[in-house]
Amino acid sequence: MLAFTEKIIKEFTRAGKDDLVDEITAYATKSGKIENPSKKFQNVINGPVVGASAPSLQIGSAKKTINKKTILLFFESGCNNCENEIHQLLGNYQILKDKGYEVISVVADMTKEAGDGHNHEFPWKEQLCDYKGFSGPNFQNYAIIGTPTFSS
Repeated sequence: MLAFTEKIIKEFTRAGKDDLVDEITAYATKSGKIENPSKKFQNVINGPVVGASAPSLQIGSAKKTINKKTILLFFESGCNNCENEIHQLLGNYQILKDKGYEVISVVADMTKEAGDGHNHEFPWKEQLCDYKGFSGPNFQNYAIIGTPTFSS
């Protein structure tokens, strides 16, 4: 049941179906059939709730509170789907900026070399990478289990 639930959660997350992620995790948790939930599943259960305040972002040794219209892009260098989303975001960035949105990118790379050949000139200020991948605090706090993922 755990593997199936994780797969469904990943697909719903990828499709932006947060309401369905909430429903499937609630159902799976209450079913009692998941005795030893994986770290990924626990992250989703404990992740942010739609409509609640966003978790703070870890930026080096400081924390940033999200208190205005913000789009977070969680991605991995070299991920084809991520590259497609990045190009679309870059093409629409000025529109988002004009509407008052801040964009922050958070990359799951584990090494500086992971981005080789996939470097982007992002026009936004905040570009975060702690080289901890999905284990990093920002990926954990936002319950990111797959990329690309947008959060707003």
